[in-house]
Amino acid sequence: MKLGIVSSVLLITTLCMAQQSPVSVSTFLTAEEKSSKIKTQNDRIAFLKESSGNMPVIDDVEFRIRNSAYEFDRQRYSLRFEPRGFGETRASKNLYKANLKCQKQRKSVLEGKLIRSRYNLVLDFMYLQAMVALNKGLLILYEDRIAVMKNSTGSLKFNVVDIITIENEFTKLKFNNIERERKFTSKKDKIKDILSAESFDSFDTTSFISIDQIKEHIDSSQFVLDPDNVYIEYGKRQLELAKRKYKLETAEGRQYINFFQFSYDHDNMKDEQEVRDANASLPDYLKEDYNFNRAYLFDIGLRIPLFNVDRHDINRRKLSYLSEKEDFKELKNELQNRIEKDSEDIRILISQYSFLLARRNDVNAESSLKKYLEMEGVDPIKLLSIKESVIRNDIKIEKIKYDILKNYIRIIDATGQLYAQADSNYLSAHQDPIKK
Repeated sequence: MKLGIVSSVLLITTLCMAQQSPVSVSTFLTAEEKSSKIKTQNDRIAFLKESSGNMPVIDDVEFRIRNSAYEFDRQRYSLRFEPRGFGETRASKNLYKANLKCQKQRKSVLEGKLIRSRYNLVLDFMYLQAMVALNKGLLILYEDRIAVMKNSTGSLKFNVVDIITIENEFTKLKFNNIERERKFTSKKDKIKDILSAESFDSFDTTSFISIDQIKEHIDSSQFVLDPDNVYIEYGKRQLELAKRKYKLETAEGRQYINFFQFSYDHDNMKDEQEVRDANASLPDYLKEDYNFNRAYLFDIGLRIPLFNVDRHDINRRKLSYLSEKEDFKELKNELQNRIEKDSEDIRILISQYSFLLARRNDVNAESSLKKYLEMEGVDPIKLLSIKESVIRNDIKIEKIKYDILKNYIRIIDATGQLYAQADSNYLSAHQDPIKK
């Protein structure tokens, strides 16, 4: 029977990891990572900076030539201008500025999410590391139990149904732990890639924040939503961008002057010249008036807003702006509710954690195991059941501890501190500054 192996699983794991120095959490949090999303966002910002938000007052310029009866010396030349709507140029420039600010703020949001993902990756790794080790111990217990039950085939206690049930549970546990090990390896490889290291085994947890310290933070600190945090600021930028799009659409609808056109009619000029030449040989009372200015024309086209304004596009932009306004309110409420809910969840989880920890530390399971070991002729199945209860209690403790830490990081992220104070390690006992 392998009772001794069960108690030494964690010790063996620790000895194996001791062969390599653990990595500090701060080192991992500051490691450079090539994020494709941030790179793409930098490209967007660079493109906007290189472009211009200045829009010309004239939307279109057209040069026209008109000819009648294919007499090429009698043509009309026109230069036609189509101006933009009143205020459209200013609205376009404001839209450009709003878009640039929005894209810069979006980059900050992506950086904030990257920081949060780093913290989550640390917690996921540590949780899976503990769960893999504990479940390996549980699997060994099940192997021992199956072996004991098979050895008692000739006794009255033998029950083939019990063996089948235990073997099914063992298979289920084995499959679950294989999947757990796969996830653990995946997290481990990702950390190695971020660290650009050939190998990685564990994090240094000597100054890791304790559950008691988190409880103290929750009870003593008033977590307040920063009105200028990275997510709310991005919401403001998106709202401003939607507003500027609506303003531009409205300005485009104020194109009251459809066009103005300057023309030179060479045919008219020829007619006036012919009149002038004819007058040279005529007496004054027979001379006709002529004016070369008749060859120059000016046309203007005015739009009637009542019939020409495309209300559909304006209404669409207005509805988009109102939707963005509502989304912004929901964002603030969501972040505030997240802070309140996660704070309350942490308090409940800490109560559960304290209960399970007290259960592990009191005399129940451990002392019962010691008493059974001191007795002669003890039932090995009962010994294994006691040890199983200890391991399962530890599994619950690790799960609740993981949930507490995840909720704690979520609260700090929701308040905006995780990004605003990115130079602090919130998983350290004293929020030690991160040395970059």
